[in-house]
Amino acid sequence: MSRISLAGRLAPLALALLLAASASAQTPLTVGQPVEGALATGDADAYTLALAADQFVLGEALQQTVDVVVTVTGPDGGEIGSFDGPARGPEPFQFVAEVAGDYTITVTPFEDEEGTYALRIDRAEPVATTPEGTVRQRMAGLDRPDAPGGVVVVVRGGAVVFEEAFGVADLTTMRPYTLDTPTNIGSTSKQFTAFALVTLAEQGLLSLDDDVREHLPELPDFGATVTLRHLLTHTSGYREFLNTLVVAGRRLDQGDAISRDEIVRIVQRQPELQNAPGAEWNYNNSGFALLTLVVERVTGQPFDTWVGENVFLPVGMTTTVFRTSPQDIVHGRALGYGRGEGGEWVELADLGGAMGAGGVYTTARDLARWITEVHLGDAFPERMAQMTTRYVLADGDTTAYGLGLFVDEVRGVPRVHHGGADNAHRSAFTVLPSLDAGVIVLTNAPADVEGISAHTARAFFPDAFADDEPVEATAAHQG
Repeated sequence: MSRISLAGRLAPLALALLLAASASAQTPLTVGQPVEGALATGDADAYTLALAADQFVLGEALQQTVDVVVTVTGPDGGEIGSFDGPARGPEPFQFVAEVAGDYTITVTPFEDEEGTYALRIDRAEPVATTPEGTVRQRMAGLDRPDAPGGVVVVVRGGAVVFEEAFGVADLTTMRPYTLDTPTNIGSTSKQFTAFALVTLAEQGLLSLDDDVREHLPELPDFGATVTLRHLLTHTSGYREFLNTLVVAGRRLDQGDAISRDEIVRIVQRQPELQNAPGAEWNYNNSGFALLTLVVERVTGQPFDTWVGENVFLPVGMTTTVFRTSPQDIVHGRALGYGRGEGGEWVELADLGGAMGAGGVYTTARDLARWITEVHLGDAFPERMAQMTTRYVLADGDTTAYGLGLFVDEVRGVPRVHHGGADNAHRSAFTVLPSLDAGVIVLTNAPADVEGISAHTARAFFPDAFADDEPVEATAAHQG
């Protein structure tokens, strides 16, 4: 190990040049043999790892008493990746060595912290040459018998072509994740709320261009018409309730329940719209929460009951439910986990008040049915056409969002997708219509599900993603 004192956190290029100059003094790492270190403010501990070409590397820095940042640079000094996640416990990292040579792994303290850590390389192995192997390497950090996990499913041509579960769904009982484990999918739920509204419009019970106050007259008149379509497309101008409550000091990470009446009051208390309806796109959970009330008043049934009977069951999604509050029991569900102050796994409560904007517990197999029968099948073509048409703002600009779904392209390949993030769980839902395919990634702890999804698509459909650039992914939204 070489110790380099830094006057402050160096820019990545400056750090890379400095480490390259001192490579001869760095201590080699050996797979499976941890090394311990201590950092003072401004320090940078640098290690080398000799790798052959096309090697997959998985490791972690155990943050004992200091929050660290791990930076990986290649033989040419170029930065490959920087990893800065939890403040304590393992700081996992993984990368691919495309060329042979000595790779530098640098550990620096976050900001002005000081303390001890241990660095370990768990795996250094040839890069997988099959799509299945690629997924398993990408999920390697979650593929442990004593840690949260997840599931990955790939569908194509109306059939599941890959499905595998990893890790643990419940750390109390050590119940493993399975393909039938109900998981909180966060904002990926929004498409089901949108589908409910489109269904009611098709039945003539409402119009997406109705003034929302026709159904919710308790909402203020701000001098401009806010329609149901504005709520579905994140263009209403209403205040975002999650952000508002966090600023007000509410502990949403501790299951602090939020009623829909409270969300209505948040809108009632705002002095004016944040933008003219339809003029700006601003991601907004409030609109989807309000839409659940609209469904209830139009149908005369609780939102979760009506959606269960009219959206989930007709598709055969028999294990999919809305969790209406953090106290509801969902049998066999994946509990959510994050890191405690000491780095240990701790159970995290779901967001309260997320129904409509989030709140769905479903399985990977149920979501696969939704993709094959609804997105790629011919059961509801007109409804899906509406949901996957990009909204056009008042000034003529086209957004990358339809009704409850992102709609864009990756290297010319059309993509319909949504990410989800609750306090603990993560989800990535991707449909590639031109490939007649889709990818689902679910986890019960924070993870780069969008990156896993993107690399999974690239591995299974190499002809569509043939160049060397990484597949870009849109960040998940909370709720």
